Amino acid sequence: MLNRTRWIVVAAAGLTVAAAALSWGKRSKQEAPPRHGPVTIKPPPASSQAGALKLSAALSSSKLLVGGDGRVYLDVDLTAAKLASVARPRVTIALVIDRSMSMDGARLVDAKLAAQRLVDALQDGDRVTLISFGTDVTVLAPTLVLRADSRAELRSRINDIRAVGSTNMSEALLRARAELARTMAQDDVTRIVLLSDGEPKAPGLTEINDFALLADESQGLGMPISTIGVGDSYREDIMRAMAEHSAGQFHHVEDSQGLTSIIDSELASVSTTVAKRTQVVLELAPGVEIDRVFGYPYSSEGSTHVVQIGDLASGQQRKLVVRLRVPATQVGTRAVARVDVSFDDVTSKRSGLVIGAAVDVELSRDVDAVGASLNRAVQAKVEQVESAATIDDAMAQYKAGQIEEAQQLLERRLAASTAIAPSLDSPALDASNAGLRKLNEQVRARPSAGSSAGSNMMKGASMDAFQNAR
Repeated sequence: MLNRTRWIVVAAAGLTVAAAALSWGKRSKQEAPPRHGPVTIKPPPASSQAGALKLSAALSSSKLLVGGDGRVYLDVDLTAAKLASVARPRVTIALVIDRSMSMDGARLVDAKLAAQRLVDALQDGDRVTLISFGTDVTVLAPTLVLRADSRAELRSRINDIRAVGSTNMSEALLRARAELARTMAQDDVTRIVLLSDGEPKAPGLTEINDFALLADESQGLGMPISTIGVGDSYREDIMRAMAEHSAGQFHHVEDSQGLTSIIDSELASVSTTVAKRTQVVLELAPGVEIDRVFGYPYSSEGSTHVVQIGDLASGQQRKLVVRLRVPATQVGTRAVARVDVSFDDVTSKRSGLVIGAAVDVELSRDVDAVGASLNRAVQAKVEQVESAATIDDAMAQYKAGQIEEAQQLLERRLAASTAIAPSLDSPALDASNAGLRKLNEQVRARPSAGSSAGSNMMKGASMDAFQNAR
């Protein structure tokens, strides 16, 4: 039987869809891009730009071998303009703080200091909702417009937070969403920031799929959830899933003293946002199939696939790498995919801007020409996302007690990635390989999965995989 909170989430799904349709209908009901035939004559454009966002799309190889497996990677690269002086949007943040008994002591003290830091760093006119939760949920401050008097009130209420109860996380998120919905405007940049050190407990939701649904709904309402997991006892799979499905961020901190820097990074990102509600629509040519989308959940209808990217800050670059299978049956040029990116331009306050690009591939019997067609910049990103996927697989093995298997996975991936790295000349790949090497050394030390060291290792690895895949 559904518990009360699950019933609320299921019921909220209908309300979420209705609200999203009313608020964003013109933007979300885009016509599907035109389908491509199996062959193109004129090379399609590979990049475009509008407003604050530039799109580039490219394949890992411009040629594929006839009779081969047809595997190729598509890189969708999004770059937000780096603006010298960003017209700062109004920021609306719901800060959701775990005050369960596991937070008692230094963690809650540091959480309150981080919350105070957020209140101090926001500008007058920004808006804050403050919610704490244990077994029950308390709205310490409904959405307040920041001024001298309201800042003082928020500081006082933050200081009054005391540890008590369990971890009713889902009820707190639903309450935050309801508070934001009362006041948010289309031009606002909105974020829910969730800070917790524990596993979700009844009477709230406890299953990852339910939290993914809740996060999907939040994304549809324009309310990304950034999750901050503290210590070694929280459920990193749930915290990460919420960030992925809502197009937010996922952070892990071993020591609660690191909370202030995380809050600062979230604030820097949200206050310099230039593109929000960004989504990528992939229309695959007939016969082309998706083998894997790295780092993002996605929805599909026929040959059309939609990936929610979320907000981009000034100067930020985001990658989306997709592994495809292209029928490689005859010589010639073949269409692969059309890429359309829609977003709301914060700097010009224009909604539903669309930029597009298309990619095709040449099918050849010339083995040397195919080998020489490697796109090194794309291949460097491929190595990063494949390493991120391997980290997730290895940590699942490690958690299951299969330590040798986990180590073998990491070592094979590290050997493959480091072998090709010198020819790709990518600082980002070098950094990824350094992280992979460090994780492999930690796995060799074989800390118990149930120990603090083992748990922190797996949580840190999950955060690294999340970041490297994007």
